[in-house]
Amino acid sequence: MLVRKGKSRRLIHLGGALLCSLAAAGFVSACAEDTILEVDFVCGDGQLDGPETCDNDSEGCVDCQIAAGWECPDNECHSVCGDGIQVGDEECDSDDRTACDSACKQGTRTTGCDMTGYWITRQTDFSIDRVLNGLQTSTNWYVYKISQNGDTFSIDENLFCGIQVSGSVDVVLPEIGVKALMYRNAQDTTNTAQGPREGESVEESGSCRFSLERWYFLRGLDFDAVPPCAPADFSTNADLGSLRAMPTPEVPEGAVDTDGDGHLGMRWEVTGNASGVRHTVMRDWNEYSPDPEFPIAPNEIEFTSYSRFDNEERIFETEGCPPIGCGVLEALSDPSQTHKGRVTFRYLGQNLDDPRVAAIVGSPPHMDEAEDLATCTRVRNALPHKDSKDLGVKK
Repeated sequence: MLVRKGKSRRLIHLGGALLCSLAAAGFVSACAEDTILEVDFVCGDGQLDGPETCDNDSEGCVDCQIAAGWECPDNECHSVCGDGIQVGDEECDSDDRTACDSACKQGTRTTGCDMTGYWITRQTDFSIDRVLNGLQTSTNWYVYKISQNGDTFSIDENLFCGIQVSGSVDVVLPEIGVKALMYRNAQDTTNTAQGPREGESVEESGSCRFSLERWYFLRGLDFDAVPPCAPADFSTNADLGSLRAMPTPEVPEGAVDTDGDGHLGMRWEVTGNASGVRHTVMRDWNEYSPDPEFPIAPNEIEFTSYSRFDNEERIFETEGCPPIGCGVLEALSDPSQTHKGRVTFRYLGQNLDDPRVAAIVGSPPHMDEAEDLATCTRVRNALPHKDSKDLGVKK
């Protein structure tokens, strides 16, 4: 990096302003004129001074100015994916989703609308909390290995990889919860009760008509409860309200300590307007269907589809309530009726030895729990949580 000395006057005017303040308070006899002193700054010393917009040893910082295609928050430079300028480790930077995904990594899928292969997904949904009436944005992550025959496809292998919520409060499922739920609510061939989840992907008028059937999820609930907490047959598309009543602290039958932390339900860590821990039981469903707002082109390596969901949740216990009460910490939410959910599918490749697959999926799913947890971490990093502001969604 070029090391250059210069002169900075940016901070000197504060001296005169301070003297004027002291004069007004009677500590000095007069308001002094500003005295401009020249102060050296050095490009290359790692310190932001004067006109520098960055000062680090990075391709994104040239002569202590941020280069095109980069951003340098906190003096750490990162390439800006999506600005149309290919820099750094970006393999591409284009909105052409048949060749470049939203992480600016290249890929190729030459199967039209056929879904066969490995995919990672980020499901984004919107809710309204019951206390502050604020917009909550939730993310669910999954890994899928899919096979298609004709117009229909089924899920051969699946991992659940976590949940994160942001908004009035921020909520995250900790690793013990991801580990506990990673293989539960299986959508693949390991689900002997329902069979693998199925969908449809058909080329019509130059685009793909995509859908995935409704699937139910139990979190902190007994899969063997009688009567059951989920429909015996998912294809009935039963409303949650038609199922058995959810367990409560007063009537806990059906609740289980799924994550093994010594508390019934699942552990959720809460920060933001309130901080603490809550233990809840939850059931929900999601389904994906075509929508004109989310067109899908053949051969896209990344596409977005319409997502719908519903959920029921009951709080069993909280930890760390603030002195003013547990209201915000206990705030649950209801699905928004005015905001469309969406799910992003990113194609990795056909086989585990494909470089795009190997970069995320470390080993065949269900073979090694530690490797699957590491895979889930990479999935969350590859498709990071986006809140409503990131998505340009307003309440």
